[in-house]
Amino acid sequence: MKPLLITQGDPAGVGPEICAACAVKEMVNPTDAPIAVLGSAALLKKAAEYSVAPADMPIFDSIPVVPYREFAAGAVADSPVQIVDFDNVDMTAHAPGRICAEYGQASFDYIKSAIDWTLEGLGTSHARGEDKVLLPKKSVLALPTSNQEPTLSAGVVTGPIHKVALHLAGVPFPGHTEMFAHYTGAKKICMVLSSSELTTALVTAHVGYSDVPKLITRERVWETLEINRAAWRKILDREPRFTVCGLNPHAGENGLFGNREEELAIAPAVEQAKQAGYNIVGPIPPDTAFIPSRRMQTDVYICMYHDQGLIPMKAFGFDTGINITLGLPIVRTSVDHGTAMDIAFGSTPGVKPSSLSMTSAIKLARKLSNS
Repeated sequence: MKPLLITQGDPAGVGPEICAACAVKEMVNPTDAPIAVLGSAALLKKAAEYSVAPADMPIFDSIPVVPYREFAAGAVADSPVQIVDFDNVDMTAHAPGRICAEYGQASFDYIKSAIDWTLEGLGTSHARGEDKVLLPKKSVLALPTSNQEPTLSAGVVTGPIHKVALHLAGVPFPGHTEMFAHYTGAKKICMVLSSSELTTALVTAHVGYSDVPKLITRERVWETLEINRAAWRKILDREPRFTVCGLNPHAGENGLFGNREEELAIAPAVEQAKQAGYNIVGPIPPDTAFIPSRRMQTDVYICMYHDQGLIPMKAFGFDTGINITLGLPIVRTSVDHGTAMDIAFGSTPGVKPSSLSMTSAIKLARKLSNS
């Protein structure tokens, strides 16, 4: 079967540790779909020393390492886990917590390769023209073309990256979501955060609060609903139940607060969804949207901006939450947390990062790639 590609994330954060821990878990309890961890083999080995028990180190040491150019040319190891080695982290100078262009570049290289190889796995060319493909000047990604049948990847699971490090490397995207949209050519996407307790889908994501109101349109709310209905029907095997939040306090209070976003954009999209057979309510005041009785009646919350959705989701399901990008031609899930540089590689004695979010992201990616 095609492997899932797991990107290591920023070398200075907890990404390498959670990837190493998940690699050991997968070696001990292999599933039908193997995983390939894209990163620095030397750094992952160092991370394993912090993230797994000493008795598990021989298991980690048994994981095959394949240079990334060989992997791109079709050299897939016969193993439940393999490490695709980019050899792009200077281990003599590695420093947890360091925010720099070198680490931003490394993070980008893993992501861009994962996207390209997954598109090739679908039989889709990743060449989009020099005028559209944006690469940092230092990019090493002149990938060879495989002469074999396209079998490289079933989907991508991403580790945490640092947005400032990406910026220092010249990467022109604010985050994973925008990167995946650009390089896959997706026109309509949605950022979703999900845990066993709560799922929130965002109408707007990585934009400043002052920009949010003008981006809340009937078309955008409807697109968010449409993308999520298609995806959650597959995941849940039934019609999903939606709760739509208002943008303003008290959901606008009939135009008293805000610029009538509820009346002009949100409510019309909800009515359109009702006419199309959606199981949906809203817009309702955000301050009462997440009370226990409402959560019991909701599969997916449609939230108008980043923190409206992320604050409750992380409050209820931080350890097991995952990030999903819907609307792409490829499967992409992610951890729902950041780089946590303050605890990376033993920076805070006695504190180890949890790999539960990554484990959940891998599990869902397998389900989506098989549906």
